[in-house]
Amino acid sequence: MGIYQILTVVTTVVIAFIAQTIIIIKHVNRMAHEKKLQESKNKLDGRLHVTKTRFDAEFVTYKEIAKAFFHMQVSISTIYLPPNSIPGTPTYGSTRRISYENCANHLKNAEAALYENAPFINNDLYTKLHNFFQQCANFFIDYYAEYGSNLDNGNRLDIKKEHWAIGQMVEEKWNELRDDIKQHIFSLEIID
Repeated sequence: MGIYQILTVVTTVVIAFIAQTIIIIKHVNRMAHEKKLQESKNKLDGRLHVTKTRFDAEFVTYKEIAKAFFHMQVSISTIYLPPNSIPGTPTYGSTRRISYENCANHLKNAEAALYENAPFINNDLYTKLHNFFQQCANFFIDYYAEYGSNLDNGNRLDIKKEHWAIGQMVEEKWNELRDDIKQHIFSLEIID
């Protein structure tokens, strides 16, 4: 093998190395450019591009929270009107206690769903959900303060206009939160 052949081989290897390096640099630059372009696009269209795995995880999280909060909302909205309660029947007082205990359990479940999933919830939604939970818990505490001593006797509850207003307000607030959750879920766009 002569010097000419050795120089040809070395030149070919150096050219191949330089060509490969150029290809890698172009690829890295293209990926960085695409990432910046995608970030700009996300800002413009207001959508968050996520992987399918992340979308599925968020969907399950929000579904669990929505279910727990729905049951809490129904319990709080109807706590002043226990189901299957007819004044003067033997089950009237116990039905109120059952309604009260169901409401307490639904509050616990909603609290657990919220706090267990807190790291995975959008910050704005977490704040709204937490405030709603606190509001419902306060209504529950107020109910117990006003009627706790009458849960087991047959005395009829005095249902006041503000009780109806509480139920209506809780339901409206939950409907707004449910819409916020739907809006967040629909703002996620799955990328491949």
